[in-house]
Amino acid sequence: MIVSPCGLFEGVDGPYPGRDHDSNIVARSDLEERLSTFAHYPVADGNGRGVDYQIYGDPAYARSRFIRKPFNRLRGTALERQYNSTMSSGRVSVENAIGTVVGIFPALDFLRLERSLAGGASVCTRYLVAVIFRNMFTCIRGHNQISKFFECEPPSLDEFLAEREMPPPRLVDLGIIPEDAY
Repeated sequence: MIVSPCGLFEGVDGPYPGRDHDSNIVARSDLEERLSTFAHYPVADGNGRGVDYQIYGDPAYARSRFIRKPFNRLRGTALERQYNSTMSSGRVSVENAIGTVVGIFPALDFLRLERSLAGGASVCTRYLVAVIFRNMFTCIRGHNQISKFFECEPPSLDEFLAEREMPPPRLVDLGIIPEDAY
């Protein structure tokens, strides 16, 4: 999952088995290629080059053009340790945001959900819909823990919905509610 500074989930990929290592998931998800489509801006930075934006990832990720990770804690300089400390606070905010999806939609809790899945939508589909709703909730509320931490306001709900390439899926199309509910 990628969470933007304004607190919205911008990239969700998966599902992947829990036993898969994060570095393998990053490689299989083509994250680096997907980041290259929107994380490089050909705006002059004073040197005639563009600007690359990066995401901050787990220590298991490989450092790359678009992915940053913590410096080695044991051999790091004082400046690297300070960087790790500062970035760690932001990373904790992101991890907490991931937890808010189940917090807002407790039915996604797998142990409770597995009893109600007979013939219904998959856990993955339900989770993706919950992420869309959670983003909408953040837009309506005007903030969340991450947007406050990074001092970056989320878009309005109208702006959020206008940015999508297509309207959000209908719950009936995802198999979450029956057709006759409309």
